[in-house]
Amino acid sequence: GGSGGGGGGAVNRVGGIMPCPPCGGFSFRDLEQVRRIAEMRELVPTRFKGPIPSYIELVGDLRLHRFLEGYHNDVSQATDAFVKMMEWRTEEGVNEVTDFLLANWNDDFHQIDIPYKDVILKCLPFQMNYGWSVHDHLVTFEYTGHFDTAALLAEVTLEQYSRFEIFNMEHKSILLDRRSREKERLLKIVAIRDMTGLGSRHMNGANIKIMTTVLKIMQVH
Repeated sequence: GGSGGGGGGAVNRVGGIMPCPPCGGFSFRDLEQVRRIAEMRELVPTRFKGPIPSYIELVGDLRLHRFLEGYHNDVSQATDAFVKMMEWRTEEGVNEVTDFLLANWNDDFHQIDIPYKDVILKCLPFQMNYGWSVHDHLVTFEYTGHFDTAALLAEVTLEQYSRFEIFNMEHKSILLDRRSREKERLLKIVAIRDMTGLGSRHMNGANIKIMTTVLKIMQVH
């Protein structure tokens, strides 16, 4: 496993600014990145009034940089998206997921005792940590043509599956943050999908419910 992240205790606002937790900076920033990240740290507390956890992987400079990159370095839009994520984390109890992952950390998601993991991966075969690319990006492998969403929803509720996906995406975020710091560059996910067997049987209500759930979490996370 990687080095431990910051705890879940609230970050103390310093003069109205969301501070960077210890060891939360990164060494591959240019001056414009530094300026934009500093602006976000000033703006977040004006738009989000709830407690801000001190996880390095959540409020470190690298996570803010990912939001900036996703919104073409527009500080205001990136801040709004970050605040929306923080509100969602509060509503869905995501910090409890983070605490569990950090306390039971393994780089290999499959080795962590996640609720309903075995039955979900039986119905939705997926290698969460297939490996690392030659450029150190995280590779995932999805056997899309073998998905059986109807069987899945006969075993678990949509809410239980949604919780599993939060565990999955939070694990990826932590893993990518740690690996990016280690390699001193921004790493991403390379998703490989095996479409063999994909057909009309996959165009059903259960599949639409599952995909809608995943997309909603991805958009806010």
